[in-house]
Amino acid sequence: MWKPHDKAILSVPDQGEEGVSAATPLLSARPPFAIDPRWTLVEAGFDPGCEPGIESIFTVANGYVGTRGSLDERAGPSSPVTYLAGVFTGTGGAGGVLKLAELPDWTYLRVLVDGVSLSLETGTTLDHRRILDLQHGVLFRQWRHRDDRGRVTALTYARAVCLHDRHLLLQSLTVTPDNYEGDITIQSATNNPRSEIPWSFDLKGDTALLLGETNRGTTIAMASHSRLRQEKGLENVGNGSGEACAEQWVWRAQRGAVARFDRSVVVYSSREVPDPAEAAIGHVRRAAETGLDAHLLRHTQAWEERWCASDVEVVGDETAQRALRFAAYHLNSAVNPRDERVSIGARALTGPTYKGHVFWDTEIYVLPFYTFTDPAAARSLLQYRFHTLPAARDRARRLGYQGALYAWESADTGADVTPETVRAPDGRVVQVLTGIQEHHISADIAYAVWQYWQATADEKFFLTAGADILIETARFWASRGRVEPDGRYHIRTVIGPDEYHESVDDNAYTNVMAQWNLERAAETVDWLRSRRADVWPVISERVRVTPDEPDSWRRTAALMVTGFDRTINLFEQFAGF
Repeated sequence: MWKPHDKAILSVPDQGEEGVSAATPLLSARPPFAIDPRWTLVEAGFDPGCEPGIESIFTVANGYVGTRGSLDERAGPSSPVTYLAGVFTGTGGAGGVLKLAELPDWTYLRVLVDGVSLSLETGTTLDHRRILDLQHGVLFRQWRHRDDRGRVTALTYARAVCLHDRHLLLQSLTVTPDNYEGDITIQSATNNPRSEIPWSFDLKGDTALLLGETNRGTTIAMASHSRLRQEKGLENVGNGSGEACAEQWVWRAQRGAVARFDRSVVVYSSREVPDPAEAAIGHVRRAAETGLDAHLLRHTQAWEERWCASDVEVVGDETAQRALRFAAYHLNSAVNPRDERVSIGARALTGPTYKGHVFWDTEIYVLPFYTFTDPAAARSLLQYRFHTLPAARDRARRLGYQGALYAWESADTGADVTPETVRAPDGRVVQVLTGIQEHHISADIAYAVWQYWQATADEKFFLTAGADILIETARFWASRGRVEPDGRYHIRTVIGPDEYHESVDDNAYTNVMAQWNLERAAETVDWLRSRRADVWPVISERVRVTPDEPDSWRRTAALMVTGFDRTINLFEQFAGF
């Protein structure tokens, strides 16, 4: 299992007391920056049963693409998957499953000594650990292996999904025969039998190209460029390609002589460019010319800039400090401020759970972090909700309501992709009611819009997108319930955040958020009329606000049943709780 970095682990990769600089020798296994133990997570040893969780924890990502922290040679129950934000496959709608597309594994590397593969499952593992450097966004791995003949091989891996260049992925491996001479082979490949996308392979000179197309019409290109570098005295280096997107490097290694394998991979999709293959090939060739070390340095500098805005320092509690930085690392890894057509799924780009679908968690739990540390990222996430507003309007209309009801589970278009049924642990097929009854998400999104506007004073966003969301979600709440004979406004048959209670009436969280949404929408219209009379006619025409709507929203909010009992100062979770 992973554990905090300690002093004994600090020397892995070995870098001396003062760390190392960007002037690190070409073939060194050391990174071109100092590793601070307060910024690291370490998994020592290897436990196959923990591998699925470890791979999620050690994901490297940049909001555009994410790669799980799987072992390079795929030992144990590995899921070496790469995800591309906003690219889905499958089918939505009744009976369908729409999920984040799985890209080929670009990290596969296998090392052989005199034709025999090195494996954690054979021979003797003298040392093995994965080190996630949170500060610089790099996953390291160190492995010392002794085979059945007593030969010891030292391997150091590094992997990064670049923050300074979101299309670029980097991998490096250094191999050192500690106590022998022999033939060493590195086999590299880009493939993934898990992928449901059909892929074609082509070799364009020194560049390998994988091209695939989802069943929803999105074309994806992955271009790869590799090179092997070695110290003087090594002989007989060979390079050959197989039938798949694979390469093999073979050389006669001398005792203690270091060889280093570098791979650069570039990913594009037709979401960004008309010809992903051309863009990927040109980009990876330019990246190869620049060199892995230079790009790795730029990547770490980009991470340092993010931490300047988002680090939270805790004095006197190293465990809390590391936990906060781990959380912030994954938040910083999950978002792409440059793409306002995607959001963050419940598991971001770390694994298949929830299929990459976007829930209310993004606006309530995740987005505030960006609002206060990276406003451009927060705005991009809210723009995703604005771009999917037509789907929310359509959903409300189909269910007999006004305004906008956002999907409980959303993907690329904003249409609801909540599964209709799931299989319980005991094998029973259970109906999923959250997509039908859990409506508080519309108020949650309105809340995030308001919080962002209040924190940033971003009037351009508010005038072009935010006000529309507040008004249309308020309209939904004004139509979702009704005033009953007791003179109060009731919202019935809902699911609140406590999803173990279904089909309840007057859920406190839902009703209080609906009340707040109605009040803020009315306040928004008042503010626009009085403070931005220059643009109000345009907005009013766009969302067709009638003169009496704001007062109607206030009356509805005032009549809302909230479940609050003033005699005991408590909210009843829902009627009859």
